[in-house]
Amino acid sequence: MKENKSKKTQINAILNVFNNQKNANIQFLMDRCEIGERQLKEYLKDIREEGYMEIEYNHKTKEYERKGELKGNIAAVFLTNSELISLKTAVKLLEQFTELPQLKDLSGLFEKLKNNVDFRTKTTSKETIEFENIPTTKGNEFITEIWEYIDQEKVIEFQYQKFGGGEEKRTLHPYLLKEHKNRWYILGMDNAKKKLRQFGLDRMKNIVPTWDKYEKNTTNLKKLYYHSFGIYFNFEQKEEAIVLHFSPKRAEYLHTQPFHPQQLEKNRILQND
Repeated sequence: MKENKSKKTQINAILNVFNNQKNANIQFLMDRCEIGERQLKEYLKDIREEGYMEIEYNHKTKEYERKGELKGNIAAVFLTNSELISLKTAVKLLEQFTELPQLKDLSGLFEKLKNNVDFRTKTTSKETIEFENIPTTKGNEFITEIWEYIDQEKVIEFQYQKFGGGEEKRTLHPYLLKEHKNRWYILGMDNAKKKLRQFGLDRMKNIVPTWDKYEKNTTNLKKLYYHSFGIYFNFEQKEEAIVLHFSPKRAEYLHTQPFHPQQLEKNRILQND
């Protein structure tokens, strides 16, 4: 007895046939999909009406023929509306990062995903969702290069532009790439000062590896930023407890979106409107 397959599975089988070849006779399609002739014709009609693919019957050759290509990706054809909306949101989010060097090679994939999702959801030019704009900052082109130097445990040398000053040559044992407010920084052991320093990638240039012996990191980098705001830390300064006061209404914003991971609520006074 033949397995009772779902309509989606059987339509998927038909699309796969015509995605790989241009012609197929009725018997071949019936055997491949394990369905009868009437059901096959119903599914072919659905495929045409949904706009997945143009398939017509040639009375001369007595075969079905594909006209053109599959409109969209086979996998995208069978996503539910909820899944399509989730995928569309994810593609919209990923589009903001296509300028990053490590994602450059995937720009074509993002475009294919976008086209397939737009086709299935029949997207118009009307914008109904807007994400925060992520600008492409200078120095992002060094991310992949520095990442590889960290992985290979190589000491690097580079020219660094100081704020309000000239350039200086730096030698660094790189340990960690860190992002803060859409800017990237490299944290490592400064060869001259023998202590941890961080440098903005937007002010670096002429990065080259050296043959100096690499000093491995011995510091808990996660703990290093535990009490910091963003990328700012000071080994020589002991952390302090700070108490901030806000009106009850303003405090609600800080309660729902803390500005620091160690933020604690000491006392809350409810206010009646």
